[in-house]
Amino acid sequence: MQRILKSLINTQCHPCAIIKKDGLNVLYVNALFLELFKLDESEIINKEIYYLFVEGFKREILEKFFTEGGKHNTFEGTYRNIGKRKIVIGSIFITSEENEYILLVFNDITESEMQKELFEKLKNLQRLDALGIFAASICHDMNNMLNGILGYSELALSDINKIDVLKDDIVNIIRICEKGRRVIENFLTFARKKKIEKKVIDINLLLEEMIGLISRIAGANIKVEFYPASSPVDVEVDPVEIEQCIINLCLNAKDAMPEGGSIIIETEKVKLDKEYLSTHIEGETGDYCMISVSDTGKGIPDEIKGKIFDPLFTTKEGGSGLGLSIVYGIVHQHNGFINVYSEEGKVTTFKIYIPISFKEKEEGRVYEEISKIEGEENILVVEDDKNYAEIIKRGISMFKYNVFIVDNCKKAIEFIIENRGKIDLVITDLILPDMDGKRMFEIMKEKNIQIPVIFISGYTKNFNKRNFIFEEGLEILQKPFSIRELVSLIRKTLDKGKKSDTIN
Repeated sequence: MQRILKSLINTQCHPCAIIKKDGLNVLYVNALFLELFKLDESEIINKEIYYLFVEGFKREILEKFFTEGGKHNTFEGTYRNIGKRKIVIGSIFITSEENEYILLVFNDITESEMQKELFEKLKNLQRLDALGIFAASICHDMNNMLNGILGYSELALSDINKIDVLKDDIVNIIRICEKGRRVIENFLTFARKKKIEKKVIDINLLLEEMIGLISRIAGANIKVEFYPASSPVDVEVDPVEIEQCIINLCLNAKDAMPEGGSIIIETEKVKLDKEYLSTHIEGETGDYCMISVSDTGKGIPDEIKGKIFDPLFTTKEGGSGLGLSIVYGIVHQHNGFINVYSEEGKVTTFKIYIPISFKEKEEGRVYEEISKIEGEENILVVEDDKNYAEIIKRGISMFKYNVFIVDNCKKAIEFIIENRGKIDLVITDLILPDMDGKRMFEIMKEKNIQIPVIFISGYTKNFNKRNFIFEEGLEILQKPFSIRELVSLIRKTLDKGKKSDTIN
């Protein structure tokens, strides 16, 4: 009988094992079985078959499966030596005069299942990437419009008397444009098109401004509560990235409470010592800002708690599996870490720890004195939009510069050649009808025209660099920008050129 059983499993094209029905001890295995489970024969022979099943399996289900026979079933969990796998196991009873045996046939379907899941996830990621491209295009158009409003407002403000009643209205227009610019930055970050830009802020103020938005996201049946620390908590972060973290956590909390509940957001200054770190894997000793987001939902089951930050892992139908992995990534980019505390059927709390900053906070935009950014140099502006060209010309002229306008790149090159040695700086839109500004710059270099260039664009820096491949040192000013920002960059670029000439 032994020879027959061995011959039976050795002729199979799948991993196989023969076990005794009484006791479920392993008697024989074939080479494919040993290859699948990365075992030597001596490690498995005479051991109970349960030796293979490490975590994620219920013994009573396995026992019922093995003893009933004549079936096949899929078992997903952690197996000895090979980790988490999804394996289909078939069982067949073999009876002899002396004993009863069970033939087990194993088919590892993990890879095919993963490929299928990955394909679906990749389709979702492609849709997200398409959203990013769409977002960049929308923001380009919005930035152009905002820049027009911002430019004309500044021109009007310079033309009216300071006691004029229109002054306050125009100042408010400028403020609204600044808010619009921040909204676009938020949108671009969501679309993965903006790099992290850190600054020192009070986290309490940032979260306080977000509460209204979070309440709208949460819906009428969820109460949002905010309990800030009793004193300012300064951190060096990218505010837009931290906003995204909080929104992702609140969206998770909302999904956990379909029938309503509460979202509680808290901040606190904490000091992490060696005693704390002895019971936690991540973190270093020091002063931290702790941001907690709690919900009164259904909790997180223990078996998935360790996977929730894994990319592409989701329990939601149609979910991308990216929300919490993005939170995890952003927090670590800020030299922080995140913990989760939850029990199934009880409150869930996510705690983000970010190092306290002892740097001075930025107090908003500080403009240089007018005398420091004025000049008498000759500037050529290449812009096909007549209204926008007029804004730039009038704005720069207020600071005593001499400004010339052309509406395409070909005319710009002709103008520069005709006035060789007289043009000190070129300002060009990156996208123009006859050629892009980058190509114009390359032609200037080919013709040995050594004039500094400032590019202006409604697209983001990352988008511009990826699509136009800029060399180091070139200036790109993103719309919308104020006239003072443009003139400050003009002065900086001209002074840098003079310094370079002096060195040479």
